[in-house]
Order: sequence, then structure tokens, then C-alpha cells
Amino acid sequence: MLGIILALVLAGAAIFLIQGNYVQGLMRHAYDTSKCYDSDGGKNYETKGTTYGKMGTRDKQTQYIDSCNGATLTEYYCDGTKVKKEEKACSKCADGKCDNDPCNQTNFSTAFILLYENESQLTGERINTFNEMKDDFSGSFKYATYDLATMDTSGEIFLMKMEEDMFYVDVNNDKNIDIYNISKKYYSTHDDIHYFLIIGLAFDPPQNVMNEANAYLKGVKIDINGIGFKPYDYSNLYGTTGKLHGIVILNQDIKKYGPAFKIFNETPSQIFLHEIGHQWCCTIGDEFGFGDNLEITTGMHWYMGLESGYEGTSPMGANHWVSNDDGTYKTFSAPDGTKPRYHKFMLYFMGLLNPEEYGKKYPVYDFCFQSNPWCETKATLWKEVSINDIISIEGDRYCENFSN
Repeated sequence: MLGIILALVLAGAAIFLIQGNYVQGLMRHAYDTSKCYDSDGGKNYETKGTTYGKMGTRDKQTQYIDSCNGATLTEYYCDGTKVKKEEKACSKCADGKCDNDPCNQTNFSTAFILLYENESQLTGERINTFNEMKDDFSGSFKYATYDLATMDTSGEIFLMKMEEDMFYVDVNNDKNIDIYNISKKYYSTHDDIHYFLIIGLAFDPPQNVMNEANAYLKGVKIDINGIGFKPYDYSNLYGTTGKLHGIVILNQDIKKYGPAFKIFNETPSQIFLHEIGHQWCCTIGDEFGFGDNLEITTGMHWYMGLESGYEGTSPMGANHWVSNDDGTYKTFSAPDGTKPRYHKFMLYFMGLLNPEEYGKKYPVYDFCFQSNPWCETKATLWKEVSINDIISIEGDRYCENFSN
């Protein structure tokens, strides 16, 4: 009888020790020694996992447990039959996982997809142009946020061939690119780990849905209150579990964004700063000239008469102004190559700004949309606005919990 009881106890221990696709302790010998097992299913930064296998061909099979070193996560995962590791920066790292408040992230990531209809379109020119934009964007984003946030763009461009279900015909009988099905196809083979997707085209779109816009943002999720948007979550339409917040679509053949491309003195990659900026900006208060509240926007962009706060133009539209020494002001023409920075109001919307800066006032000049629509000379001071003024109109910034 004692032998039977002991056998049952050992059987129970064996079942307990086999967890998911990895193994612990006594049961290691039951697994194929040429394989790798990972309890959290791969690069899952929000879950503490245990990976069991070999890092090198001559290594012994060993357990590797995800761990934290300050705000950096060491994430172990399987790459074929071998164990690999990645050092991942988190907003906060605790108990072997990134504990990122979705409303207060400091580390973002973007995946890049290049759509093509036939392989002849995958030229070196197109792929190199997209890679240059991708690689430059990481540094541009860090600079634009005053080094308060990072954008990981290190993944390889994913080449996706267009199929029939990636197009749709609208009510006007125009053929359009179906972003929903493209996103779903991407997530059918990739981990749901990115805050943004950026889609480039190896061809001109069949229908320019944004009236010749160079690019546009397709909103997937907004989970922040107090920044001028009503929160929403359309994750299920895009095949994401909620990590993805927006998709940027480059609205013309990628080769047209080469080195000669310029828009408002910006490099091609800085288009991304503008489009991704729409995830947080700019719909607060009333538009300039159409109300009494704030008057610092023109719909989806900063009003150009808003002081940018640095010697250049904000990616979302605010200008830097200098005095004419006669009570009027003019816009400052930044030298070629000046890198854009987000307005401090934008950094507040993103959850990056130190509360000590909430009281700082930014001038608003009243010359735009009158005799000189480009605000170049002889503007006069209209008002001053601070983040505290924004809070008094929009209320406190806080996270919307869609899981409730």
C-alpha cells in the first residue's frame, strides 16, 4: 500500500511540474533534449516566464527565468531549438516582467510592414528607403520627446504580399487598401507587442483616401482621458489584444520618400513624428477664433500662433516666435536640418512631463487666419496658456480601464 501511495504522489508531482510548454525539476529528463520550451510563449514582456533548453550547442539544458535589473527586463525565449535572451527597457520592471501603465509609458515600439503586389516591386531602392526611415525614426522620437521616451524600431521590415482580401470596394466603387485585414494577417504570425504599426507601400495606392496626404494615422485605441479625445477601443477589429494603439499608413509608393523628400523642413522619417503625434494631439479646448476655451488648436493640429517652446517648429504645428521690438512678433525661421521637438503640452498628454512644469505659460499670438494666414510677421500677443489651464478645461489626465 505504501508503494501505491508513493507512486500516486510522484505522479501528482510530475503533473504539477509540467507547466505549459516547459519543464521544471524532476521531469526534465522526460523532454526532448534537442528542443526548447518557454512558459510564456515567446517574447512576452508582461509575463514572467521560464525558458528551458540550451543557449549553446555544448551547453547543458538549463532553466532561465525572466528577471529585472532596475527598469530593464532580461527576457528569455526560444529561437528554434536554442534559448536566446533580450534586454528590454520597461517603464517599470518588477517580478520578472514589465509593469507598464498603458497611460504612462516611456518605452514604445513600432513594427514596420512593406506591402507589395509582386516581387518585382521589392527593389533595393524601396527597401533601403524604408529601412533608412525606420532607423532614423528611433533617434528622432527620442530627441522630439526631450529624451523622456524611446521608440524601438529595431525589428526587421516584414514583407507582406497583397491578397484579394486586403482590398475592399467602397460605396463609390473605389478600390481601397483594407487596413483591418492587413493588421489581422500580421498578428496571425507575429507577437502582439507593439504600440504602433507603420505600413509602407511598394506601389501607389489604388485610392488615395486622405486627399493626397503623405501619410495618416488609423486610430486603434485611445485609453487616456483629459487630453481632448473620447477614449475608444477597436482592438478586436485589428486582431490585437489591446497592445496596439495606432497604425500609420504611408499613402504613396515608398520610393517617393527618398532623401529629396521634404515636408516643412523635415526629413522623411519625421513624418512619423507627426502622424504618431496624432495618437495624443491635438483636440483640446476650442479651435482658435471659435470659442473662449484655450484656443490653441486648429482641429487636429496646434494653432500656428502657439509658441512651440524651443527654436523650431513642433511636428504638430506650433511655431517659435521672436520679438520685433515694437510690441509685435514674427516667426523664427529655423536653419535647415533643425530637428523638431514635441510641444510640452504634447509631453503632458503622453504622460511624460514633470508636474513642476504644469504652471509654465506659453504665449499665443493672434495673427493667424486674419490678413496673413502663415503667421510670418507682426503678430500680437493674444493670451497665455499653461497645462494647468488645460486641466481646468479638460479635467485630470487618467487612464481608461477597458477591462472593467
